Amino acid sequence: MSVQLDIAATRHALHGTILTRRRVRWPFVLTTPLRLDAAPADMLTVMLQSSSGAITAGDRLGWRIAAGPGAALHVTTQAATAVHAMPAGTSAEDTLHLHAEAGSLVEVLPEPLILFPTATLRRRSTLVVDPGATVLLAESFLAHDPSGAGRPFGRLAWETTVRRPDGTLLLLDRAEIDGAGLAGAHGTLFLLAPPQKLPASLIADLDAALAPIEGLYAGASALPAEAGLGLRLVATGGRPLRAGLLAAWTVIRTALTGEAPGQRRGKTAA
Repeated sequence: MSVQLDIAATRHALHGTILTRRRVRWPFVLTTPLRLDAAPADMLTVMLQSSSGAITAGDRLGWRIAAGPGAALHVTTQAATAVHAMPAGTSAEDTLHLHAEAGSLVEVLPEPLILFPTATLRRRSTLVVDPGATVLLAESFLAHDPSGAGRPFGRLAWETTVRRPDGTLLLLDRAEIDGAGLAGAHGTLFLLAPPQKLPASLIADLDAALAPIEGLYAGASALPAEAGLGLRLVATGGRPLRAGLLAAWTVIRTALTGEAPGQRRGKTAA
């Protein structure tokens, strides 16, 4: 795949998590990583920015993220990403490849995609996760017509594949939809983690945190092979969707580390 973002995080004995590979080209912009969390205290937050400001027809975007043993990495975007209108017969692609080694904690939580009328996007995520690693991945989108006429986006296809390093398939989640008749905002969150790291009350805790959010319908369930859990969200708009993703992230991070995540710009319920 064509790769415009290629980063690797490693745990250093003295300095904690550091980036040991950082290759970035257009349209991505990568600023200095931040340390915003009480636990893990050495977690790096990498905030991606875009010099193009959107995904447009013909774009072929690729992300590659690697986390070494014991590394703690949070990757997000600076804002929601617009997927602009596209001429008939054209499309864009966005591909993520993530490799998480034993003892690592990796969160990939981009802000939602905003699909404009006639936008057509194929999104693929391939995760290779060690049995001792923890990975949290979010995907979310909503339709938007700036004219207010309710014109639908063209088509959205996504595929998430999770494997062990030996190639064993843990999860394959695939869907393809068009914008006609699709309303609201939608999100998916996958947590891959060793079973002993997840409290028995986690799904109940998620239900309790998500239930009070108006305009949101969500449900969590265990993944096959004790791989973790999955969460689906459907909302009336972007505000309740983001509130739901924030609430779920907070519950999960607290369950994993004993501390809520540090505040990040854009990661608010407002």
